[in-house]
Amino acid sequence: MTETILPIFGTAASAMAKMVLLCTAGAVLVRRGIIGENVLQPLSRLTIALFLPSLLATKLGENVTVGQLRLWWLLPVSAVVYASVGFALGRVSRSLFCRTKGFERFYAASCSQGNSGYLPMILVVTICELTPEFKAIPNSKDIGLACVSLYLVGFVPTLWGCIFPYVSEHRIDRSLIPRIFNPPMVAVIIGVSIGLIPPLKGLFWGGNAPLSIVADAADMLGDATIPCAMLILGGNLSKGVDGKAIDGMTVTGVAVCRLLLMPLFALLYVAFLRHTALLPNDPLVVLVLLISPSTPTALNMVVISQAAGRQEKAVANLLFWIYTISLVTLTCFVTVFLYLIFHSPAS
Repeated sequence: MTETILPIFGTAASAMAKMVLLCTAGAVLVRRGIIGENVLQPLSRLTIALFLPSLLATKLGENVTVGQLRLWWLLPVSAVVYASVGFALGRVSRSLFCRTKGFERFYAASCSQGNSGYLPMILVVTICELTPEFKAIPNSKDIGLACVSLYLVGFVPTLWGCIFPYVSEHRIDRSLIPRIFNPPMVAVIIGVSIGLIPPLKGLFWGGNAPLSIVADAADMLGDATIPCAMLILGGNLSKGVDGKAIDGMTVTGVAVCRLLLMPLFALLYVAFLRHTALLPNDPLVVLVLLISPSTPTALNMVVISQAAGRQEKAVANLLFWIYTISLVTLTCFVTVFLYLIFHSPAS
């Protein structure tokens, strides 16, 4: 068993190391003043408005088919399930752990919402590059990115339609529509629509596709998503910590719920889906279903705190510690996930 686990652990550690190196580059650039707030924020907006939508539209448009969508329907549904379970864990545990005054709603939201876009993307891509079983699957990286993209169909509405109103105590009205149907969400809808209509898909991909140059240009823009996202993450985390901004017990509670209990629930959930024959025989779908709920709190919690006008420092400090702790937890759980996907008796 050791001979099997050690290479898998090496793969998981390499995936995390790649993420750390990219984030470190962002942190160093910010620390040295090469990238300031006047650059970091526009780069973040550019990534959300252009690079990420290009990535989502191209990977979904090229890889989604009616047959695959029948297998992949679990991804957006599972995003809602995971968000609901995380929120329930946060509500139940906050009386025990949340010691930061006025942070109760943010605590529950932080347990509910993981980084379900950028981190799963870089982990899935790196794992597909390093794992022999995934390398043997044609276009595994693109299919993996398509799976993560489809997961966002369920994630985005829960974040902006449920968590944002809950945290900001903002009633649900028309002002939420632009947040839910933001550029990445619109790109997902466009990508799925193109993928499901063969004549439309044939305009962008395949031999002699008349609009292949558009697809190629969008694909090149999409390639900038992960590097830019990691630079932004590193830059945001480089601002350090303020020991007075958030209580240690609050951080511990979110870490336990988000980084320990949610991955364990994901394992039970996938086992249940397999037992009920709902789980498709697709290791990339299983990988996304296991990794997505195991990630640290979504960076959008900072945006939500800014929109709510409170707890900005507390959220920023929480993210610093949660992402630091996740370097250990994600490495360990990704090792377990890869072992169970390819080497367990049930696989």
